[in-house]
Amino acid sequence: MKRLFFLVLSIAVLVLLSTFADQSGATDGKAIFESLRCGNCHKPDIEKTGTSLKQVAATYGDQSKLVAYLEGKSEPIIEPKRRAVMQGQLKKIAKLSSEEKQALANYILSFR
Repeated sequence: MKRLFFLVLSIAVLVLLSTFADQSGATDGKAIFESLRCGNCHKPDIEKTGTSLKQVAATYGDQSKLVAYLEGKSEPIIEPKRRAVMQGQLKKIAKLSSEEKQALANYILSFR
């Protein structure tokens, strides 16, 4: 009986902890991408106004390079002559936390 009680108690604690973790502000890169309306220009596999997400992911390759660009610490690798087009978005991205920028980069890089 005690084993069953401790098993049920353990499961209840795990459920509560996972619920807390979900509400603790875990950052969702896709939600950030959508909230900033990045998808208006950047589509997964087609060129629209902006470079496709597959091309961005392939070109930047890793999180550190993409985050550096998103933080304004590096020049654009893709179409540097069109840098001005992204300036408004980069100002919005600059207001994100470091964790949010990393999550956004991870989402974009998931299209590799």
